[in-house]
Amino acid sequence: MNKKLLSNELLIGISAMIISLSTLIVFIYQTNLIRKQQYKSVYPHLNFVHMHSHSTDYHFALRNQGIGPAFIQSISITDSTGKSYPSLVNYLKNTTDKKDSILLNYTDIDVGNLIQEKQVIELIKLSNKSAELKTVARANMLRDKLLSDQLQLSIVYTSIYDEQWTINNKVNIPLKH
Repeated sequence: MNKKLLSNELLIGISAMIISLSTLIVFIYQTNLIRKQQYKSVYPHLNFVHMHSHSTDYHFALRNQGIGPAFIQSISITDSTGKSYPSLVNYLKNTTDKKDSILLNYTDIDVGNLIQEKQVIELIKLSNKSAELKTVARANMLRDKLLSDQLQLSIVYTSIYDEQWTINNKVNIPLKH
């Protein structure tokens, strides 16, 4: 009779262990799902945009079309020879002939900048200062310069959870690190 009582207690103990282990597995799975949901709820998605192409209102912009802010970690602007430039406007000034010069309005972005959700930053835009220099031909020349294989523009950014992505002007889809 004593042996039967032990086997019942052993069966109850094993059942309790199995239920506890199952509860732990479900808890870990739910926690993982919640964490994934939190990361997806603040997914910044930066990309470069050529707006109003082939018009005198052409501008080159950086847009955050994701949800959540993007923190700029690094910016790299180089030409095909590997020469580095401090800003996009410096690249344009150094690689454009003087006779083809274009009046520009520009915005620099720096390491540490925050690009808010749905924010668009016009990096390069034709200036309104000189109407005779603001032509479709000059706009197209600027666009071609920014689309050329000579320019290598890359931005590394993070989300508030320190997930890190890189975009560049050749493949405008963020690549996760």
